[in-house]
Amino acid sequence: GDGDGACGACDSCSIDGSGDGNCAAVLAEKECLWTDDGTGSFVRLHASPPDFWAAHELCASLGAGWSLPWLASSAEQSWVEESVVSAAGWSYVWLGLVQQPFNDAVADAAGESWTWLARGAPSFAAQTQEEAQAAAGAGGAGGAVTWASGQPDDANGREDCALLMPPAGGVTDEDCSMDGVAGVVCRYSRAAGGGGWSALCPSDGGADDVTPPTFGSGYPSVADVAGDSATVRAAFSEDVECNAVLGAVDAGGGAAPTRAQVLDGLLADGSAALRSFHLRDVVAGEVAEVGVAGLDDATAYALFMSCADFATPTRNAAPVTRVDFTTTDATPPSFSSFAYPAVRHVDGDSLAVVVSIDEAGACSAVAVARADDAPSVADVLTGQRAGGTDAAPGAASAVVAAAASEVTMTIEGLASETAYDVYVACVDEAVPANVMASVSEVQRVTTTDVTPPGFADA
Repeated sequence: GDGDGACGACDSCSIDGSGDGNCAAVLAEKECLWTDDGTGSFVRLHASPPDFWAAHELCASLGAGWSLPWLASSAEQSWVEESVVSAAGWSYVWLGLVQQPFNDAVADAAGESWTWLARGAPSFAAQTQEEAQAAAGAGGAGGAVTWASGQPDDANGREDCALLMPPAGGVTDEDCSMDGVAGVVCRYSRAAGGGGWSALCPSDGGADDVTPPTFGSGYPSVADVAGDSATVRAAFSEDVECNAVLGAVDAGGGAAPTRAQVLDGLLADGSAALRSFHLRDVVAGEVAEVGVAGLDDATAYALFMSCADFATPTRNAAPVTRVDFTTTDATPPSFSSFAYPAVRHVDGDSLAVVVSIDEAGACSAVAVARADDAPSVADVLTGQRAGGTDAAPGAASAVVAAAASEVTMTIEGLASETAYDVYVACVDEAVPANVMASVSEVQRVTTTDVTPPGFADA
């Protein structure tokens, strides 16, 4: 334009070159837009389409950090094409991309002679339509801007500026002096400084929000821990969006990943996380929950949570936060080997039962008459006959202090020269205890004859 270049004041700025001072009206209809991850911040201005240089001056006049758009990747290009340009019903917008030197007749598809004008923009990298299609076919979006088919062609050696042509049309080179075809989109870069975004697109009382979100008091926390599941709870000082990944501590998942790794579902070593989670639109002060299921019991886990607010133009991310928990023991004990349980000693009124299990706990044994039905686990643990209504002829129990230790239970008060069946059941130390699914029948035993002979009646 031919105004004073201070578009923020809008007193004499004339963005379409006509000198009619319509800048205030244009800015009143501005639309502030940003990418989902907050890395790209744009303003769309509904103005009479200027040539490249008028558009360039307009964006620069918005203040420090503003320029014609630059694009970091084909994924970002696709977002701008769809959400910024096509959404407005436009066919073209100028990019802050120029060929250097100007009026160079050599078409450079590799992009080596093209550069972004914005300070702090990444180096320009481009791919052809064919390369973009190949990248998409391989499951990737590509890391470079995509030219339109057959572009750039630098027709007549004068096409030194670049237009974005949605939908999915790509980038084309064009004569910088052509007007009447392209809308105006400007991009803000906080790296340039100056707080220019908040001046045009207030997000927090007119000042850029640069404060990361914080957890509410007592959060994050873990609740409802079971053998195969747990619930992680969190509350925040402001509205946030969170991602989280889960790793098993003993399997190398205890080191803290970066935020970028969390967003990609990766652990610190680059391997895929056991679980990945995404919490959208967590409202300030409300408790959000991450339900984690399908876990191994008695296992230590670490969940890493990365949360960012919705500040514009750049979202503020809190440091990656670690939450540790250990699932409960949900596995019943089992005998240490096939040698257990066993009866080691039988006499006239007692017998000894030896057990060894794979974790600390307690075991019980009963001896019932051979003609009786087999007792249940609950019957054995309470020293009862089958049905739990009568005490077994003999019962014993013992604490197993450590895994694989051998413990002896002595059942006393038996009748001599009597056939018994012996049954054993065990529990572990978990709360609530894990109980063996079924009883183990040791063997059929007969107590010995301990009665001395007497004389027969005469």
